[in-house]
Amino acid sequence: RHLYLIQQLVNGLTIGTTYALIALGFTLIYGAFRLLNFAHSEVVTVGAYSGLVFFGLQNSGGVVGSLGELLAALMVAALAAGILSIILEMVAYRPLRKAPKVAVLLSAIAASVIIQDLIRHFFTSQARSYPVIPAKVLPDWGVRLLPVGLVAAAFASLWAILHQSRL
Repeated sequence: RHLYLIQQLVNGLTIGTTYALIALGFTLIYGAFRLLNFAHSEVVTVGAYSGLVFFGLQNSGGVVGSLGELLAALMVAALAAGILSIILEMVAYRPLRKAPKVAVLLSAIAASVIIQDLIRHFFTSQARSYPVIPAKVLPDWGVRLLPVGLVAAAFASLWAILHQSRL
């Protein structure tokens, strides 16, 4: 009975830190540019699908083969999300820097809708799942706590950048 409670606490911590990372990105964009980026969740989704495509190209048979493969998929996902963010900034936001706020808001909503439709076109709206991570690659507790560690590292890096630099 206590193990169930501990498991649910770990599950909540894992999901909560994932949400916190997404919220951090949304907050940073708003804080830096005063822009409500309605396409932020789509950027995260494109990153997730990029990692999924990477696994598909590995012919892993639904199972992650190594820790290196898992880390490479995370890097591919981050790179894809970063590239999409740069493209969005150059195409949808930068040309409207001096425009009224409503124009930028409409551009963000349009970008969100366009990316959603592209995702639906290329991947359909059918639910998908990532490959299984076997215990030999990463123990179960590692799978549960990996997002927590990544988010903690992201928060610590951001804190150091914001408080220890001239930014």
